[in-house]
Amino acid sequence: MGARPGGPHDAPPPAVPTSGLLRDHRWALWRSAQVVGGGLGRAVVVAVVATAVVLAGCSGGRARAAVGKPAPTLQGPAIVEGERIDLTSFRGRTTLVNFWGSWCDPCRRELPRLVEAEQAGTAVVGVAVEDSRRRAREMLAEYQAPWPSIDDPDRTISRGWGVGSGFPVTFVVDGGGVVRGQHIGEMSATDLAKLLATVQP
Repeated sequence: MGARPGGPHDAPPPAVPTSGLLRDHRWALWRSAQVVGGGLGRAVVVAVVATAVVLAGCSGGRARAAVGKPAPTLQGPAIVEGERIDLTSFRGRTTLVNFWGSWCDPCRRELPRLVEAEQAGTAVVGVAVEDSRRRAREMLAEYQAPWPSIDDPDRTISRGWGVGSGFPVTFVVDGGGVVRGQHIGEMSATDLAKLLATVQP
């Protein structure tokens, strides 16, 4: 005997790309939603599925930068055409990894302090987030910031490092490739000194 057309059983449970706790509760959520009939029941299911998909996306399988852990992969095309950058080429040096954009006023205000750090011997690698390559190059040239910056037009690299919506974000990586500190937001000279001090001499 078939279910009544238009009833809560007129479609199979949705396939949700989840894992762990979300996967374990997938069928329970579906069955719970069916206590509400008709279109409203389907709306409840859609909301549950949408929430699950969002949560699955936020907990993707890529590594996140964590203090005391090896830095996630950082490589890709530079904002200068034809060049590529790989963080592993900076092994042996204390390196600041700075997520920034020419559209970000705090990033612009912070830039002179990064220039000073670079001139004092600290390596700097930038990640230009959702930016125009031309505008990013112009901003670095304006402040005479000579370090390389990776192009991250769709935030793939940012998400891989666990960077959210607040910019700038700066990590310090020691010569062995381990993340030693992180600062979210514009850094003062004192902030930068404290960040660099997390790397043991």
